[in-house]
Amino acid sequence: MSNPLQDFYRQKEIYITLPTGGRWLTKKPHLSVDGEIGVKPMTLNDEMVLSVPDSLYNGESLFHLIRSIAPDIEDPYELSMPDFDVILLASRAATYDKKMTVESTCSHCNTANLYEIDIPSILSKVKIVGEKSIFEMDSLTYELRANTISALNTFHTKNIQQLQLINQLDKLEVTEKTAKKAEYQKALETVAAANIVLIADAIVSITTPDGKVVTEKQHIVDFITNAKRDVTKRIEEHLKKLNENGLDKTFTFTCNGENCGKEFTSPVEFNPAFFFNNLSSIVEETQKKSNKL
Repeated sequence: MSNPLQDFYRQKEIYITLPTGGRWLTKKPHLSVDGEIGVKPMTLNDEMVLSVPDSLYNGESLFHLIRSIAPDIEDPYELSMPDFDVILLASRAATYDKKMTVESTCSHCNTANLYEIDIPSILSKVKIVGEKSIFEMDSLTYELRANTISALNTFHTKNIQQLQLINQLDKLEVTEKTAKKAEYQKALETVAAANIVLIADAIVSITTPDGKVVTEKQHIVDFITNAKRDVTKRIEEHLKKLNENGLDKTFTFTCNGENCGKEFTSPVEFNPAFFFNNLSSIVEETQKKSNKL
C-alpha cells in the first residue's frame, strides 16, 4: 500500500548551475531545459549530519547527504568540490532562511556592522569554473581537473589523526622530541603521501614528449612522488583556481553606521560548506609539513 502522504514529500525547490558544468561526471546529471540541477531541502537526518562536522568524514555520511539533497547526481563519489559547495548552499537556502548575515567594515567610516546577503541572488550568478586546465612544464603536458569530494574525504580521514600526532610532538621538549624522532618522521611521511594522492586525484593525464598519454593513477602517483617541488607547486597553483566554487566574493553594502550611509564594496570570505574550513587548514598545514621532508 502506497503512503497517502508521499505526494507531500519534499521536492526540489531551488535550481542551480553547477560551477563545473558537471563536465567530469561519468554519469551526467539530469538537468532542466535551462541546464540547471534541482536541489532539495535537507531532512532531519541531513541536518544532524551537518551538526557533527566530523561525521562527514566517517563512512558514507557525506555521500548520503549528496544523494539526499541532489538525487540527480548518480555517483556522488565523482562530484567535484566546487559543485558540492554550491549544492550545499542551495539546500541550506531551501531549508532555512534565504538570507545570510555577514559582518563587514565600511571603507568610509571604518565602522563594522552586520549586513544581509540574499542567497538565491548569489546562486543565480554562479560562474562557470574549473574549465579544462592544461599546462606544459619540462616537456610534459598536464591536464587537470577539480578535486573530487571523495578524494578530499579520504585525505581527511587518513590524516587527521596523523596531524594531531604531529602537533602533539611539536610541543614536546627537545629531548623528548629526539626520542620520538622515528614516530614523528613516519607521521610526516604519511601526511605527505596522502597529499601526493590528493594531487594525483586532480590529474586527468600527463602526456610525454613522444605522445604517450598516461592516465593510470598509480603511475601518476609514482611520478608525483619523485617529481621536483616546482612541478607540484605549479599543479597546486592551478588546483587553487580549479577548486573555486564560482560564487561572488565581493559585495556592495550601504553603511548603516551613524552619520554615514555611504555605499562601499567589501570582500566576504564565503564558504557555504562551512565544515570544510577545518579541512582547508589541514591541507595547508599538510603541504607545509610535507615540504620539510
